[in-house]
Amino acid sequence: MCEERFSRKHMAKIFNWKIFVSLVGLTILLLNHSAKHIPISSSLFRNKSLLGKRHDDNNFVACKLPELDPFHPSVIHFTKDFGKLRCNGASYSSFENNVLRVEGTGVVSVQYRTIQRPLGDDFGVVLSDPVRVRNEEKRNQTAPGALLTGKTEKEQSEARKRIDSSRPVDNWRWIFKEFKKSGYATMFSEDSPHLASFNYRLKGFHDPPTDHYARPFWLEAFQLMMKSKFCLNSRPAHNESLNYLMSFFRSYQDTPKFAFSSHADISHDSVNTVGFADDDLKATLETMQKESLLKNTLLIIFSDHGPRFSGFRSTIQGKLEERFPFMSFTLPEWFQDEYPDLQSNLLHNSRVLTSPFDVYATLRHILSYPHYPRGILVGQSLFSRIDPRNRTCASAGVDDHWCPCLDLEEVGTNESVVMELADFVVLHINNLTSQNEELVKMCRRLKLKEVNRAFREMPSEAMQRFQGTTRDARDTCDGCGVVLGKKSRNTLVKDTLYQLHFVTSPNEGFYEATVRIEKGVPSLVGDISRIDAYKDQPYCIMEDFPLLRKYCYCFSRKLNISSQR
Repeated sequence: MCEERFSRKHMAKIFNWKIFVSLVGLTILLLNHSAKHIPISSSLFRNKSLLGKRHDDNNFVACKLPELDPFHPSVIHFTKDFGKLRCNGASYSSFENNVLRVEGTGVVSVQYRTIQRPLGDDFGVVLSDPVRVRNEEKRNQTAPGALLTGKTEKEQSEARKRIDSSRPVDNWRWIFKEFKKSGYATMFSEDSPHLASFNYRLKGFHDPPTDHYARPFWLEAFQLMMKSKFCLNSRPAHNESLNYLMSFFRSYQDTPKFAFSSHADISHDSVNTVGFADDDLKATLETMQKESLLKNTLLIIFSDHGPRFSGFRSTIQGKLEERFPFMSFTLPEWFQDEYPDLQSNLLHNSRVLTSPFDVYATLRHILSYPHYPRGILVGQSLFSRIDPRNRTCASAGVDDHWCPCLDLEEVGTNESVVMELADFVVLHINNLTSQNEELVKMCRRLKLKEVNRAFREMPSEAMQRFQGTTRDARDTCDGCGVVLGKKSRNTLVKDTLYQLHFVTSPNEGFYEATVRIEKGVPSLVGDISRIDAYKDQPYCIMEDFPLLRKYCYCFSRKLNISSQR
């Protein structure tokens, strides 16, 4: 690799070696030059300000994202260990580098929580310092299209098979063609031809879209895979994808590369079969690392969506996981030293809602650097800092029913959990006013009188009621219509936030508090606010304990004091 071709001024030449994208229950994308791992999560956020923060507050976020528990009881019972994959077919020979060889992993519909749920050691062995991006990819069946073209299906020329006047997708604006113009060797492989992103409903490509196009191989291989699931005779099919990818990299060691390798077969119908590819994916990345094939590479591993199976999807946890597919960025180790600001921006954005449109903008940014790419209408390069105060599902190109951002949903004040949390807050107040004997003698213990209003942080109603997509009324897009049903079963996510408005006695004090429940344990978030005037109620501790004024109700009353909170 000619490292002198890389300069601080031209990032495209930094990564003018390899871009690798592979769907292993995810997708892997590489742009070659050395490696640091950055996971990024994506989803949009329409959060109402929970704690009354203003829009100009530096701590304000337009979209608050949920923290999910991969071992939540509502979903963990769907996962099982299927052991090792055994392929008992006849052996066959193959070529390595003189003829590029397709070797596939099979992991498409899986999100990162599912990948990590078995507690395996695939991650972190080869890759270090990962950056996970909160990525909401599932949008009108267009995650791969949005990532590779920057547009939705509705914005492209008609390509659906059932429309007589439709045409193949060759004239769409493909990112790999942009890299081809910049001197990259390109590769595109999807191991499930019957589920291929641009062939399942669309007319696909008329001409090979990349230098190396694996679809002809997989069309033939699929006949063998139908006889023995996940196998090509004696070999696991996912290994064929991985070997093809490895062969592509070895054959173009002195040429910049862009590779997109999609692995759907092994994960499309079950979350449990993904584990068949664990050791092989790990071994492939280790080999590529040892052979310095990742030295100048941007590696992106991601999934197009999380599990969509009926039982799993019927829970709120499951619906949120569907909207949080795994996405990680692994950058060259030299990148941090050469581009500290870009690395910092990427790390910042890993905590903000992102979408496939942002990944497309990032790839365009690599080609145009140091200039920002033109014509980006939706999304923003992850190498530029996304302002969380303005990042919503709408600005990231995510429809309401795919939006995982949390809203405040009003709940009944007589719910047992609400009353228990209100009692918890009042107990906390009493603990504050009884820290020592002096306070015990001066301040009366308060009791919960009533809860006026209560709110719970939950995904939007559109997301909770979502069942699936269909054609829209105008038939402009197969996945543009939405089928809504009843709300999902009320299983909560890992961190559930409640906001309570309540009254205490005998001081008749009005309070507001925010409580988080994590793994069944409540904790206060911020201070307890008193939202009425306490006047002279705390006169007895005014001077000695000023921070307790809004909580203390003195045993004896004193007139003519009008202090306010």
